Amino acid sequence: MLNSMFDSNNSDSQKTLNPVDRHLPEIIRLRGESEKQKGIFYEFDMNVAPIDEDRLGKVYRGFCVNERNGARRSVAIKKLYMDLPLYDYEHAKLEASMQLKSDNLVEKLGYIETQMVSDHGEVIKRRYIISEQIDGVTLYDVLKDKTKDRDGEDIPFAVKMRRDYTNDTEHFAQKVIMGVLSGLKVLHDNGYIHLCIAPWHIMLTTDGRIKLIDFGIAKQLSRVQRERYRDRCKDNEVEIMYRYGYVSFYYAAPEMTLSYNPYNMTTDLYSVGIMLYECIVGYTPQEGSNYDVVNMQLHKKIPVDKINNRSIRRVIAKACENKPDKRYQSCDDMLDALGKVFEPCKLSKWFMYVFECIYSLLHKRASVDNKV
Repeated sequence: MLNSMFDSNNSDSQKTLNPVDRHLPEIIRLRGESEKQKGIFYEFDMNVAPIDEDRLGKVYRGFCVNERNGARRSVAIKKLYMDLPLYDYEHAKLEASMQLKSDNLVEKLGYIETQMVSDHGEVIKRRYIISEQIDGVTLYDVLKDKTKDRDGEDIPFAVKMRRDYTNDTEHFAQKVIMGVLSGLKVLHDNGYIHLCIAPWHIMLTTDGRIKLIDFGIAKQLSRVQRERYRDRCKDNEVEIMYRYGYVSFYYAAPEMTLSYNPYNMTTDLYSVGIMLYECIVGYTPQEGSNYDVVNMQLHKKIPVDKINNRSIRRVIAKACENKPDKRYQSCDDMLDALGKVFEPCKLSKWFMYVFECIYSLLHKRASVDNKV
């Protein structure tokens, strides 16, 4: 539930600290109506360095505190900047409302808006997105051979995946793309489309999971289908997406590049197809300037000749068709197609394992017979 209430007993004031006091905690406590009903609140220390920062705000490591028993669990609290366009705050609310549970999605916990009156009578609003706290590295990092966490320690799962990428790109791609599609399926099944699938929005976590971590421009499918813009999007929406870095030309489907709706689930699957190619080859199929990339998306087939496996070629080509009605129409369709591609690989490896075991037994028996 979205919340605009604030626990007035815990002011979110930005008091100025003396230099000698900067090491002291400045605990910010957040609670809306939903949190009050659940008997919980969120808190974080403003004087501890944020764990992340992006165009929208700073992310702090915080806690969800149960008032009944004092239990605490780690959460991530993003404090949005105060001078963002209204567009960003609206999307932040939508993102926070997508409270879906899946092994392959970061869990959003809530949106809290606070307000206070300054000494000059000005109403100051602050906005926060609360999410589960996850640690790891992005798929983008792993592709660039970065497997260490913020403290400089290697993440075992990331190291293993990087090894797979080096030695067996198809196995690496299978694990990544299957995880992404599993998370995306939950989004789609609940009526949302992501619209920004890219390696920097995929996290390989310390507990060995692959998660979609950013729903910043996601849309409700019902709203898209209802509006079905025939002209350019209202408020030049897609232009805003590109200008502020929400979307990369290299992963965006043609219907996004052309700045018109309708988008649908296949818009996401196009991006997954591009990422499948990148997981195997090491870079995206489009090269050159943004103009060159857009021209290829609109008028040419995605080149797949650098993919050795013909079955995977066919999957990428179908996922990345220019026209949405020619692509896979659901995550299940693409998962089924990939399952048929990779299942023979599993069987081949199983038969090879059995063959090696039999060969080893026969070799040992022959050695014994020779001795006798």
